[in-house]
Amino acid sequence: MKVLCLERGRLGGCTRDKIQWLKEQGVLPPQQAEDLDATFSLLVFFRLRGQVEAIRAGREPTNYINPEELNRLELGRLKLSLKVVKAFQNTLFSHFRLNMLRN
Repeated sequence: MKVLCLERGRLGGCTRDKIQWLKEQGVLPPQQAEDLDATFSLLVFFRLRGQVEAIRAGREPTNYINPEELNRLELGRLKLSLKVVKAFQNTLFSHFRLNMLRN
């Protein structure tokens, strides 16, 4: 998100604001923006929940989401979210013509 916003001169804002702004600017199609927003929310939820559980257990909190600690529904949502992330990575790859950097 940040690099697309920077490309267009926008410096501030949280990730969700950037997604909305990019949608309003026509950079992100509405469905992709909605999927990215939902994915971001889900990943933040899983990360924060894991951090709270780590603190309660007396461990150092990390950003790692352990798929073995997710139930089947959550694991399915995580997999869908990672597909959204991969699709967005492909969008960035094409947008910035990163294929030109390959040997």
